[in-house]
Amino acid sequence: TTNNITQERKMMNGCDLDYYSRGPPFQKRRLIAIWKTQKDSPFNSSVINDICNAEQNTQAVLDENDLCVRCDDGSCLPPLSVVSYARFAVQDFNFQLSCEDLALSWDTYKNEQGDIEDQIVDCVKDLKNQEKSAELPSSCPIGFSPSMVSQNFDSFIVKGDGGNEYTSTVFATLRQPNDLYQQNAKYDRGNGTVKGLYDTNAKDFQYANARESIGNDLALAIGSATITALAILVHTRSPLITLVGLIQICLTFPVAYFFYTLVGQIVFFPFLNFVGIFVAFALGADDIFVAVDKWKNARHANRSASVEEVALVAIPDAASAMFLTSITTAGAFFATAICPIAPLKCFAIFCGLLISFDYILCLTLILPILCVYDKWTANTTSTLELEGNKSCWNTLTSFCCYLRCCIAEKKDNHLGHLNDDNHDKSDGKQEIFIRRILGGFYPILHKLRWLILAVSIGSATFAVMYTTKNLQMPESSAVPILRPFNEFAMHEAWRQNLLYTLWQQEASSEGYIIWGLKAADTGDHTNPDSFTNLVLDDLFEPSSIAAQKFLLDFCDKLFANDGFAEPILDNYVCPMNQFDKWLRTQSLNSTSLAFNEHCDNAQGIPMAVKNFHSCFSSWAAEESVSSVISRNGVLTIMYIPYTQNIFLYSSYAALNTQWHLTEKWLTTENENAPPGINKFYFSSFEYWWYDTNGKLLETAFVAAGITLCISGIVVLVYFRSLALTLYSVASIAYVLITTTALLIAWGWTLGFIESICLAILIGISCDFVIHLGHAYASPIGSVSSSERTKHALLVMGPSILASSFTTIAASVIMLFTIIQFFVQFAQILMFTMILATLASIVIFLTLTDCFGPTSFQGRTVQLDGTPSVLIAPSSSAEVVIDGTVIDEEVSV
Repeated sequence: TTNNITQERKMMNGCDLDYYSRGPPFQKRRLIAIWKTQKDSPFNSSVINDICNAEQNTQAVLDENDLCVRCDDGSCLPPLSVVSYARFAVQDFNFQLSCEDLALSWDTYKNEQGDIEDQIVDCVKDLKNQEKSAELPSSCPIGFSPSMVSQNFDSFIVKGDGGNEYTSTVFATLRQPNDLYQQNAKYDRGNGTVKGLYDTNAKDFQYANARESIGNDLALAIGSATITALAILVHTRSPLITLVGLIQICLTFPVAYFFYTLVGQIVFFPFLNFVGIFVAFALGADDIFVAVDKWKNARHANRSASVEEVALVAIPDAASAMFLTSITTAGAFFATAICPIAPLKCFAIFCGLLISFDYILCLTLILPILCVYDKWTANTTSTLELEGNKSCWNTLTSFCCYLRCCIAEKKDNHLGHLNDDNHDKSDGKQEIFIRRILGGFYPILHKLRWLILAVSIGSATFAVMYTTKNLQMPESSAVPILRPFNEFAMHEAWRQNLLYTLWQQEASSEGYIIWGLKAADTGDHTNPDSFTNLVLDDLFEPSSIAAQKFLLDFCDKLFANDGFAEPILDNYVCPMNQFDKWLRTQSLNSTSLAFNEHCDNAQGIPMAVKNFHSCFSSWAAEESVSSVISRNGVLTIMYIPYTQNIFLYSSYAALNTQWHLTEKWLTTENENAPPGINKFYFSSFEYWWYDTNGKLLETAFVAAGITLCISGIVVLVYFRSLALTLYSVASIAYVLITTTALLIAWGWTLGFIESICLAILIGISCDFVIHLGHAYASPIGSVSSSERTKHALLVMGPSILASSFTTIAASVIMLFTIIQFFVQFAQILMFTMILATLASIVIFLTLTDCFGPTSFQGRTVQLDGTPSVLIAPSSSAEVVIDGTVIDEEVSV
């Protein structure tokens, strides 16, 4: 990593400079400072002076805390940087010059040499153009390392492009990342011409800072939950209902956890599952808003009805509306569980359980408390009518009574006494504010419905085209941890600009071609700690003459293909070729007990079938061949390692190209291979990330498709209307595609975190449309589409707007968190709520207003708002509402 630096090691008394030549400089969790210069070359004397002073101050901190590798005299080993390069150049091998004197000597040296930076430019160009190699080109000067300059250093110097330049300092530190992080605030970050940031190559500081930030971020998350609680309080104007609602939402977590662990027998509980709490708060608040508004609407139209009579109408109506959204949302999350990636699979299952139990608990807690509260407020109001409003202050619940009765009564929007018996009189001044807004919005929607329809189709078409063209996989498989402006995230970003990083990315990795094993995973896919067992391929039989010949020629064909496979060493020989060479040698002059006992004087490959396994196994054991495994004298597993032109954090495109290139070649060879050895495959650690990202991409599309199917089936079965089903699916698809397009425009790629967020998007995108569909279909008999649309808007609009505003307000707070996932989670919530509200209130209602069906069977509400009791046609009942007896078979 440093060219010929070991030639000078003896010139520095007691310090082993060979330390930096044993492997890459960014290894062993060394402390690394990345410096950004202000449009100056790293080899400028002022830059070297500033970095030198910063290094000395940081070295003092490391020395004081015993965190550095030491020389024989007890001092810390000097760091590797442009400063050490300059000291070697001016022959300050004992590091005696001060930083100021070093800068002066360096200027003198540059004036004498004249072409120092030009020499480094030649080195950079040669390094970029050379074949993949662990050695630096001969043009690189003594002591130079790729960690000292940026990838664009050549254009920076030659073309004078300007901009910032990057360099680094590698400190010889001990493997104590936590202790190094604790001293981070004391490290000198430079001044004047440079600015420095610190971390290790393993991102230990990022992880430590993320752990510290969790508490603060969770506090903000709790703040967002507090906003949800306040929104419920404002919407219901009842501390009692708010308290019970919060209890109901909070109870979903332990109940879901019980089924997740004890019933589902899932051991792994990723941190990601805690995000489900906020999903539960957002969707739980939506259920509360729906339940309260359904009760409010029923009471609103039947002021004099008893609590039991209102409950008989409101509870089935609310339960069915919440059921439709809960089953589609839970179904969307459960659909995401098809993903084999354990954290996402477990998150999807847990969120599906949260939504399911939120619905059940809402039925068992919220709806009963509405009955109790309605009865209590009715009794309280009776007392008020007899004793006056001052009686509010004479009860233990005076504050609640005051808020709920005194104030609400003045505004004439009390839950139980919103209006008189004539619903038509509610239009105008006595309507609540949000209903007035929605009432004024509908005529605009109706008047411009065809223009809105055209704009909607156009925007959806543009979103599809934009998403198809610009949806990309990430350039790197690395998962961002902290926000981009965080100093440790910036350290990683700056490090990507170094020439060393480019050189590292162009390095190779090992792949393996395997016989005798199946490509199986027997581990628990919901538990990353559960690894797979080896699954033997019982059909592997390499002893036939044809098989022996195929394996003998295999490596020549493998390494003759440019592009995907090279030998791991220049003198590497594949197992079958080694075996053949050994047989030929031993047949001339046997010195091996294994050959004499098991090989029957074979002279090479092919050999007798009956002796192959015993001879091959004995040879492998005698020669300690690690790429061969035998059981009971039978060759069972064999693999061939090779070098491939990718590494762990290569882009998805590079990994994908390498994968398909290798897969195509091996598929052809498998087809040509004789029976018994035609089941071989390739594998590599680098493809773990590739497969992970590929599965996430596949999950995003499949889960979205399943969600649309579930939503369509639920709407079709419940409403029995193909038209309403098509409009619902189209509106939900609009949410998915426009939100995705917006996120892509925001700069998102389809990485690990983004895929998780898209799973959340899929889960919460369908609620509002289903709510409006339920309200649209509820009026009895043949009613015009415009009247149904207006009815749906006025009945469910307040709940949708309240839920949307609540979730958006809560997500805004989470935009200020430090951990990147929380930020992106907040973004996905915010964008989804905005576009889901737009798609439901504008797109869906425009479709129903233009083309909506006019009649439904089995609905529960009269157009004028008067509820009808939901009774099967063959049932017999007698219910009194407003003095009217609804008897026998109820016609709807």
